[in-house]
Amino acid sequence: MRLALILVGAVCASSALAQQLDLDDSSAGVCHYILNRWAAAEGNPAEGYALDGYETVQEVTFSNGQPAVALHVVETSAGHVRVESTSPATGTLVQAFDGRIGWRSHSQWGMGPMSKGDIQTLVAQARLDLAQDAIRSHPVTVLLPSETLDGHPCYVIRASGRDPVDETWYFDKESHQRVKRVRPAAGGAPEMEMSFSDFRPTGGLTLPYTIRITAGTWAMTIRRSRLLINPPVDEAGFVLTMDQLHEINTVKAILDRHASVYGNAGEDQPPDDSRVVRWTVESSISGLREQVTVSFRAPHLVRYEVDTPGMGRTWQVTNGQMGWEASDILGFRELKPAEIANVLGQANSYRLPRLADRLPLRRLVGERIVNGRHAVAVALSSLAGPDGTYYFDRDTGRLLRYVPPRGRDTAGTVIDFSDFRAADGLEIPYVTTIRNYAGQTVTRLQSIETGVPLADDLFVPPAADH
Repeated sequence: MRLALILVGAVCASSALAQQLDLDDSSAGVCHYILNRWAAAEGNPAEGYALDGYETVQEVTFSNGQPAVALHVVETSAGHVRVESTSPATGTLVQAFDGRIGWRSHSQWGMGPMSKGDIQTLVAQARLDLAQDAIRSHPVTVLLPSETLDGHPCYVIRASGRDPVDETWYFDKESHQRVKRVRPAAGGAPEMEMSFSDFRPTGGLTLPYTIRITAGTWAMTIRRSRLLINPPVDEAGFVLTMDQLHEINTVKAILDRHASVYGNAGEDQPPDDSRVVRWTVESSISGLREQVTVSFRAPHLVRYEVDTPGMGRTWQVTNGQMGWEASDILGFRELKPAEIANVLGQANSYRLPRLADRLPLRRLVGERIVNGRHAVAVALSSLAGPDGTYYFDRDTGRLLRYVPPRGRDTAGTVIDFSDFRAADGLEIPYVTTIRNYAGQTVTRLQSIETGVPLADDLFVPPAADH
């Protein structure tokens, strides 16, 4: 995409005429005047000048104590984008779009393709926030009463465009630059506020070198240390090698095949009205054989019941926001947020995870033998770090084994899946065996019943204990 820096319009009045304008009037002409002054303050190059690309180096810091991230962003005249993000916790992640293919790469965690939506997000976030683009995309403006920000008088405009959410823009009356942009809350998201400061001349433009973004209690600050307009660019940095492309396509085929074999029902689809799942858990560590029953009723009622010989029964119940536990031994108590999340997860715990969308970084490990079967091993990672190694049957595409990453698991855990059967619209492993240094635990799925009536009192706390 070529970012043509077009003259938004000549300033609509001379300075003498501008002094005669009533800037408290809400006419469209006054808004037009303010916006054109902003465009002129940002940069008003001669006709025919084009912004063919840019390069910036910046640091992003966060209010929640998250480690700072260093960003190196390059965009070309063809709309190719490359973003390198580096932090002490995760190393360097590269995300790029070469005009046809979007991809991610990490030196240790592997690489993977980007979805169409991810590519659109990458390109949109990498684009410079220029006056001419903002004005063009928000053609309807209304002048609001002036305000003072940090001691500076500001014009205020409400701007509307293709986006159904109206924005509020603040312009410093002296510099004519836009110093704040506010997007109201929408779709449950908090109001977002962007503040711009430290304006510096760069390549014929005057742009902010500090941008602060706040949303509710969360905030991040972007500080640019370098911004180059139309720099020389090596296009090789946007293109994968043939070996990299081959590995990406090979792993994608493995994950796609597993998804097709596993089935179409998934966690992202509407749940059944009701469901009861029963399984047993046998542990060589404790020597016990527990009976587990999970009852689910849409949209968020979950009852997780464990019957342990010699220790009685324990129930954990949640409606998605609140939860409680009742035990034959320990009595009644309320659940903590993390425990509520765990109970909710039990409603679908018999299902295997959807891998491709959740784990975008992949590394082909090679072929292995798993319980006498030929398997292909793939190391998968999220953008935050390794998730583990997955072993897929070379002949059937089934997931045979999962090994957590050593950084997260020090017990040498290995999880094997077997006895695959069709159930609930999926091909589910009815036996899951977990082995580690301490011993072995075997979970055997007994039954999955859907559409069964579930009484209200299953999800109500005992009257005498709360």
